[in-house]
Amino acid sequence: MIDISCDIAVNIPNKPLDFKILLDGNVVFDISTTSPSYRFSHVLDDNGTQSHILEFHLSGKTNEHTEFKDGSMVNSAHVELTNIKLNNIDVTEMALSNDDLIAYTHDCNGYEDMNANVFDSLLGYNGVVKFEFSNPLDEWVSSNTY
Repeated sequence: MIDISCDIAVNIPNKPLDFKILLDGNVVFDISTTSPSYRFSHVLDDNGTQSHILEFHLSGKTNEHTEFKDGSMVNSAHVELTNIKLNNIDVTEMALSNDDLIAYTHDCNGYEDMNANVFDSLLGYNGVVKFEFSNPLDEWVSSNTY
């Protein structure tokens, strides 16, 4: 068993975005971001040596989700992921500092070609953050810690 959890912060909940979490291709969390914060928790039944893909999907963002004042952008709707934990091991910093573990694929909401980008904890464009991990978890953590 692997307990997977994270905190999700929404900076402009009155301009909802669509947010999903998929685990190995299956939707395990699906919301419209109408609250300033959420807590995701899921227990994965894995007692073996399997690899897994955790995906965070953001969609529904349009130009109306960006606020301007006097011609300058002052705010843009986004989701922030923090406290990403696997069996209560906080892997947030490890994942954010290792580009091989986590990537954010987006096209700047249609303004650029689709590209894999470094993920810095914020999802501000329609796209997918993909995080790969495997079990046994202690071996995976040990081999991915710098």
